[in-house]
Amino acid sequence: MAIGLILVLVGALSSLWLFSSLSKTEAIVQTSRAVRRGEVITESHLQVAMINERDAARFVRPTSAVDVIGKVAAIDLDSSTPLTMAMVERLPVLMPGEALTSVAMEPGKFPPDLEVGDEVAVALVPDIVVAEARPTRLFEGRVVVWSIDQPEGLFGTAIVTLRSTAELAVEIAGSGEVQIAVIAP
Repeated sequence: MAIGLILVLVGALSSLWLFSSLSKTEAIVQTSRAVRRGEVITESHLQVAMINERDAARFVRPTSAVDVIGKVAAIDLDSSTPLTMAMVERLPVLMPGEALTSVAMEPGKFPPDLEVGDEVAVALVPDIVVAEARPTRLFEGRVVVWSIDQPEGLFGTAIVTLRSTAELAVEIAGSGEVQIAVIAP
């Protein structure tokens, strides 16, 4: 009978310990909405979530959220994805002579699967109202997609920021419209 009582007590204590260890939670940082690969992460992309204490060690803690803000998503992140530092990366630094040029692009003027980091060819289409417009031509320098933003209310228009030289900005400003094609690696 004493052995039975000891076994019942050990079982009860084990259950209590297991329940209390499973119910311990810690705060981590997760996405508050979907974030596309290459998108710069801001405070509005983040929220705090509570998860099991044992799993929390792998994820970014609220005290380290500042280490995520201002970086870019290395992969597409769904809403409510717990974040690790491997999921974000620093924005590449511009080299001397490089510039960022943004273009508002309508659907059909760029590939639908265009992604940050893609090397692209930029076709400069002349403005038809300019009498002495040059024919359509490709920009000759290297051009890489820096960011893609599709603000709500622009009905599919994307703001595509391109990393190249300041010469690209001048060429785009002097053209009627721009079209982008992805270059095969």
